[in-house]
Amino acid sequence: MGPFKALDSVFSQYATFKGRAPRSEYWWYVLMHLLILICAIIGDLYLLDPYATPSLNPFAYFTGFWLIVTFIPGLAVTVRRLHDAGYSGLWYLLNFVPFGWIVVLIMTIIPSEPGANAYGQPPFGGGGSTYGSRGLDDPHMVLNPVKSDPYAPYAALERARQPKSPEMIEAQRQEVSDYFRQRVLKKT
Repeated sequence: MGPFKALDSVFSQYATFKGRAPRSEYWWYVLMHLLILICAIIGDLYLLDPYATPSLNPFAYFTGFWLIVTFIPGLAVTVRRLHDAGYSGLWYLLNFVPFGWIVVLIMTIIPSEPGANAYGQPPFGGGGSTYGSRGLDDPHMVLNPVKSDPYAPYAALERARQPKSPEMIEAQRQEVSDYFRQRVLKKT
């Protein structure tokens, strides 16, 4: 999951406290939130008029607006992240205890629980991974993968340098012609 997909996921589940959020979704959201917050602070400082009376309206400033808009989704994605690590969302309340935020930070860094837990199925596959990895309990998982030849790509490059026979050139021309007819001209 990338940064924009994480923002989309968090804001599409604006106040959803049930379910799970993988590490990638949570940490991409945190990074994007901080970057936008820094930009908002810079924008507020740029537009600050030192001779004007400051406004008490939090929506008059980019920073206040961003913090108000992201409070609920930030809370929700943190609770879902704690669920994904196997903890109750009530652990979020440690943020209000001195130095409790350190415990919450460690809990959000902990890897996802593989497979289903008390808070539901993993959001992106068997192992809770963003990319659909399989858990150790999956019977189709290959425990002894076949080792590939690290020099195989170089062999392909060597074959590409060899001169092509007239039959190969004609076959490539025919393939390109068929592709052009099917895709561009929409003929079969």
